[in-house]
Amino acid sequence: MLETSYEDLGLIGNPFESIIADERSALRYGLYGREDQIKRLEEFVSSAAKVNFQKRIFVMGEYGTGKTHHLLKLREEIVSGKYGSDITAIYLGNLG
Repeated sequence: MLETSYEDLGLIGNPFESIIADERSALRYGLYGREDQIKRLEEFVSSAAKVNFQKRIFVMGEYGTGKTHHLLKLREEIVSGKYGSDITAIYLGNLG
C-alpha cells in the first residue's frame, strides 16, 4: 500500500499542528477545496474596494471548517496590497 506524503499534497508539513488556525499557519498553508468561498470573499473585497464607504461581511460556520483560516489569509492579501492601497482589513478574533 502506497502512502501519500505531505509533499505529494503540496504541503511542507502537517497542516493540523494546531487545532485553531493562527496567523502563521494561515500564511503557510493554502486553502483547498473551498474555491467557491474563496471566490465569493474575493468578489466581496474587490467590490468593497471600489466604493467609497465601509462594507462588512459576516462569516459563520461549524467549528473547524476554516473560517479563521479564510479570514486571516484574506486579511494578509488585503494588507499586502492585492486589492489596492486604500483598503484596510481588521480581523476580530473570537471575542467570547
